[in-house]
Amino acid sequence: CCQEANVILYDEDLDRFRDAGRPELVRAPYVKRSRDGKVTLRFLTNGRCRNLEADNKCTIYELRPFNCRVFPVGSEACLAARESTLGARDDARAG
Repeated sequence: CCQEANVILYDEDLDRFRDAGRPELVRAPYVKRSRDGKVTLRFLTNGRCRNLEADNKCTIYELRPFNCRVFPVGSEACLAARESTLGARDDARAG
């Protein structure tokens, strides 16, 4: 579900990044600020989260934003996203 998402960052998320010694995560190219002041994660042009490694592991897992933390793993939305973006179904490659 780290693909083509709109992950809004809260002040607490930005503070967590800074407090962990990762101040670069609160600036471009990692985030973008909209005209209304909302800060969101900036995704790559291919739709992948910039913090996602090639093996689909999150490089900032311990620091991940609130919206990433509360996403219901294993939910219908999660399973649908895994199948459509990774071709994975029940932890096995669709085929």
